[in-house]
Amino acid sequence: MSIVFSNVFHTYGLKSPFAFNALDDVNLTLEEGKFIAIVGRTGSGKSTLVQHMNALLKPTQGKVVINEWINSSDKKERTKKLAGLRKDVGMVFQFPEYQLFEDSVIKDVAFGPMNFGVKEKEATEFAKEALSRVGLDESFYERSPFQLSGGEKRKVAIAGILAMSPKILVVDEPTAGLDPQASKEMMSLFRTVLESGTTIILVSHDMDIVAEYADEVIVMESGQVKKQCKPEELFGIALQEYSLDKPHTYAFAESLRQKGIDIQSKSLKNVNELALAIKEKLNG
Repeated sequence: MSIVFSNVFHTYGLKSPFAFNALDDVNLTLEEGKFIAIVGRTGSGKSTLVQHMNALLKPTQGKVVINEWINSSDKKERTKKLAGLRKDVGMVFQFPEYQLFEDSVIKDVAFGPMNFGVKEKEATEFAKEALSRVGLDESFYERSPFQLSGGEKRKVAIAGILAMSPKILVVDEPTAGLDPQASKEMMSLFRTVLESGTTIILVSHDMDIVAEYADEVIVMESGQVKKQCKPEELFGIALQEYSLDKPHTYAFAESLRQKGIDIQSKSLKNVNELALAIKEKLNG
């Protein structure tokens, strides 16, 4: 299930003195089956971009095509009923736990499928399977989601999206506010979801996560796509131009090279790979 943006503009405050283009002539193709990261400074258009993927926002000009779905500025061209698109393209907002509302975990997770017409019994089975995928067992089913830890709440919210079996999962800063162990568990979950056949689109400021998990990176700036490439290509350039930090592994490898230990950083995805590269270099 690919996503194609064609000459997409999105203007907030249209026809007002405060109008500005959050998206400015975006042309972009995102292929299915990949882990794609969208990066850029605050206000670059990242969140506006992804909200066009399931028609939470509609283009001011241009169109977005997601398989048979068309989200267009032209009402005649736009798919008349886009609600089903939101089942195919699941959106996990930053701090999704704020969207929890039912009095039990199992009811909260089952709500999504039921909202799309699935019978309660079947929706409950979908919910149980989704909770298992995020690492929450049956002991959580009848607990109030409001009495869980922050990381557990986030898992419940994500399970609510997974219960609808989306073909594309869009996640906005999923590790914000989590400790390092919880962040690692969260990203491992998304990798498992990717391996099951779901495309992952990640909005993140964390370049370490991008380096380790992403197959492809989209760099946004001033509402435009400035670069679409592999992570190693992005981290090989001067990131200051886009106000992006280098991953810690890349920065550490560069400092070693300055001291005469030539570690090739482009293939490094995480600290473990960096440690192995240093070990091999020293042993060599």
